[in-house]
Amino acid sequence: MLKKLTEEQRNMILTCAIEEFGEQGYGRAKITSIARSAGLSAGVIYKYYEDKEALFNACLEHCMDYLEDVYTRLGSTTIGLEDGLERLVELAVIASREHPEYFRLYHQITLTQNSEEAVKLSSRIEGSSSKLYVSFLEDGVRAGLVREDMDPKFFALLFDDILMMINFSLSSKYYEERMRLYLGHDPSDAELKEQILKFVRGAFGMGE
Repeated sequence: MLKKLTEEQRNMILTCAIEEFGEQGYGRAKITSIARSAGLSAGVIYKYYEDKEALFNACLEHCMDYLEDVYTRLGSTTIGLEDGLERLVELAVIASREHPEYFRLYHQITLTQNSEEAVKLSSRIEGSSSKLYVSFLEDGVRAGLVREDMDPKFFALLFDDILMMINFSLSSKYYEERMRLYLGHDPSDAELKEQILKFVRGAFGMGE
């Protein structure tokens, strides 16, 4: 009879698996390595997850639940464009600091070469954020808070690209070093937020 795992043990499996998939990629990740990191046997993991794909999907769901909770809480509050942009940049920094392993996994996912899988994953991961960003900017155009010649959808995409680079720069050694090469130093979170918001406000024509 399978001994039921505690919630702490289940969370440990997901944490170790997210680290493994994020560091090694799906192809090179090993259940045995995940089990060893979690302090369990590989057999126990296979009894809870049919195969590596099932565990990977569970990791993806875990990460997406966290991010969707962030976007849902932000989207459900009455908040203006200025405060909304500031809060989104702040959340990108906070989330990257709290769970860099989520964004290492995210980076690995973006490298998939399976076109069908890429479409499915992109829709699942980007769906919530894209709707929120476009909504914010469309409201800003209607309210006359941002430049009238902008296409909210294009600008939402570019804004998300900036947030994505925050995630990668605070979770990936490569992008961390890339940022250091450009800036010549490691910026504080406050400096990072301030400079990004200056750039975004200028691009959106806010305050002109």
